[in-house]
Amino acid sequence: MVPRDTASERLLNTTTGPTYGPLNVASDKLGDDISQRMVLLEQQVEFYQILFDALPIPVFTIDNEDRFKHCNQAFERVMQQIREEFIGSHVDDVVGDSTLARVIKCQAKREDILSQVDVRNERIRFLDGSFHDVEVRHVFTFNLNGEPDGAVGMLIDHTDRLRAEKAEIETEKLRTAQKLAISVAHEFNNPLMIVSGVHQLARAMLSDKIDGKLGEQLDRVPRSIDRMKELVETLMNLTELKESEYIKGTNFFDLSGSSKKKDHGKSSKK
Repeated sequence: MVPRDTASERLLNTTTGPTYGPLNVASDKLGDDISQRMVLLEQQVEFYQILFDALPIPVFTIDNEDRFKHCNQAFERVMQQIREEFIGSHVDDVVGDSTLARVIKCQAKREDILSQVDVRNERIRFLDGSFHDVEVRHVFTFNLNGEPDGAVGMLIDHTDRLRAEKAEIETEKLRTAQKLAISVAHEFNNPLMIVSGVHQLARAMLSDKIDGKLGEQLDRVPRSIDRMKELVETLMNLTELKESEYIKGTNFFDLSGSSKKKDHGKSSKK
């Protein structure tokens, strides 16, 4: 009888039979290590998804066929639906033929992009009907062969900032107009007081010589003074700047529409 080779028997025992050899132990250890790494990877993916969703800026990814690959919760609010309902779908099928769809797909041809980033400013109508001034950024992604395989897009909404800047400009313009109006009103008041005093004095001194025609002309003076006083009061109470067209292509400030007159009230005697 030929004796069995001891080394061959040991190898056989590690791979077959009831004996649990070193190769089986190494295989199990490798399997456990892979399982642990997969759990760790899943935890990292979950963490990055939470971080991704925490971004206030709408972010999305699309492939070369303009199909949605991924997005964060801010972009879900733009789309007015959860990501599971449109991931994998073509942009046109989800958004339709609109400015928003054009912006998401990006106007630039990826193969013609010299830089990996395309930046544009657009006024976009969102799906809820509201208009937004948006900075659109596309960061193009490439595969291992250096070929474009999609893009990461961001919609940076500047609507509130631009609205605030416009309001600040209008406020500063109003402050300047109010300062000028107060200066003009002050300069008007002094001549008006003089004209009013001269009118009263002329009336008293020429009372016996005033005929119908002269009296009619003198009566126009207090009416003009009252009109100037109203103008001064209007200038003193500017609350906004409203413009009206004077002639075609030229506007002027509408003082009556730009001023809030004070209500002095009227007392009646019984």
